Amino acid sequence: MIPRTHRDVVTAVALVAISLPGGELILHSQPEVVTDGLETALLSSPADGLAGLALSVSDIIAAPDGRWMRGWADEARRAEAEQAVTELRSVLQRSAPEK
Repeated sequence: MIPRTHRDVVTAVALVAISLPGGELILHSQPEVVTDGLETALLSSPADGLAGLALSVSDIIAAPDGRWMRGWADEARRAEAEQAVTELRSVLQRSAPEK
């Protein structure tokens, strides 16, 4: 079972991503572990720098050796979550300033 706090962080990263150009499909294409609670929480547009911050947070929370990625008991669900984070990061990278 993934700690709720980790899921909340991933959901917050997804919230930023869906508010960016190209992110609108995330809400419908990602597993519940990413989109849980987003149906009623939308940003009209993220504040300046929020995409970069969300990208940095995703580096930490979804690192291959991080607690969120190691916490999956089911390998198929872990792979699904990893693919979801890759898609979120792709949207965020298009909008985040270069590091």
